[in-house]
Amino acid sequence: MILKSVTRNVAREMSRLWGMDDLEAAWIDVHDANLSLRWNVERPRYEERRRPPWQQFAFDPLETPRVGRRSHSLSAGGDSEIECVREMARHLASLKRRVAA
Repeated sequence: MILKSVTRNVAREMSRLWGMDDLEAAWIDVHDANLSLRWNVERPRYEERRRPPWQQFAFDPLETPRVGRRSHSLSAGGDSEIECVREMARHLASLKRRVAA
């Protein structure tokens, strides 16, 4: 378990020492990118018939609910769960940079 007060670099070093896997490291990147955005990020889901088979969805909970598709949402996909979570981290980091600018 990683403490929230630990910086990203320290968390990565702890993960290397304690044997954290790539999926946990990818989730750390998602949480780091989402700290100021505070979006709801769903767990990745696997559907064999889709390409890519792993899909993940995130949305802004502050958006006013309306019927139909959300306007403030992100989706990520990958051939593996790790790829999917890493792509979501990249999307959130990119959004974070655009919002900060």
